[in-house]
Amino acid sequence: MGARIHYLFSPMAAPLETLPNRIRQHRKAAGLTLEELGEKVGLSKSMVGLLERGLRRVSDVYMRRIAATLGVSPADLLHPDDNPYALTEDEKRHLDNYRQLDAVGRRTVANVAENLREWTSTHPEGDDAADAGEPRKIA
Repeated sequence: MGARIHYLFSPMAAPLETLPNRIRQHRKAAGLTLEELGEKVGLSKSMVGLLERGLRRVSDVYMRRIAATLGVSPADLLHPDDNPYALTEDEKRHLDNYRQLDAVGRRTVANVAENLREWTSTHPEGDDAADAGEPRKIA
């Protein structure tokens, strides 16, 4: 019976969507172990594990150190429910492209986006091109 109880209560890796933050996701994407990340930011392996699981609160200082080490912003380490302004990869790509534009290009993008938003608010959804993920053709 003791072995069965031990098995039932042994710690298991939690699915990413149930973790309190996204440190583990970004650490793994960077190809770092708990120990390697800890060494780079000045924490022990066990403390990094506790932070990842939300068993210890991440201070602002360590949030910035961890984010810099992983090549992300501190906001990217927050759970999506705690970060309503988190960007998808597509949104990041669009933002990067936008930032490379000069002032005229940025104004043009702003005008096109505003016109598209207005147009889509007056036209019903569900056309075949939009459903297929293809760009809409605005007449």
